[in-house]
Amino acid sequence: MPKHPTTPPIYIRTPTLDDSAEFLASLKSPNTRQFFRNVGMPPSNPAAYKKYIARISTDRHEGFFVCHKKTHQILGVINLNEIVRGVFQSTFLGYYILPQHTGHGYLTQGLRLVARRAFSQLKLHRLEANIMPDNKPSLAVVKRCAFHYEGLARRYLKMVGRWRDHKRFALIREDWLQHRCNPGKIA
Repeated sequence: MPKHPTTPPIYIRTPTLDDSAEFLASLKSPNTRQFFRNVGMPPSNPAAYKKYIARISTDRHEGFFVCHKKTHQILGVINLNEIVRGVFQSTFLGYYILPQHTGHGYLTQGLRLVARRAFSQLKLHRLEANIMPDNKPSLAVVKRCAFHYEGLARRYLKMVGRWRDHKRFALIREDWLQHRCNPGKIA
């Protein structure tokens, strides 16, 4: 596995309808179905992609593409789902890297940028990630981003037709501020 870059060559941006062709083409890799077999496919046709854009265009959702700075190629996706305001100020994360871009640290760097936006601009207090226990790459991402393990949520989400346990992780604004000011603590 390649070393993660110290200065990541990535940025985040909001997906648009104009990205449909590039995004859908990125899912045509031969191993894509196998890669997403336990979690379900991302939007894989124009109608599903259009629904995705409509959903992230509401006040309760934000979506981001993780993109390469030089090529502007879409590398992965990070979503803030079910943003709740008021006394909660929280959201549920969803994220994935496209199969052809695994192992470079792009998603970790992207999640750090999304966390900065969530805490600084959106004024959220808590980001929550729920991950199936056997999804080692996703578990590694939240650990590298200083999320705290909060426990096992039994039969938490119905994924690909089955109720599945998930490990629950959270990052709160105070912990993010501490790690942002002392980046050596984030691996």
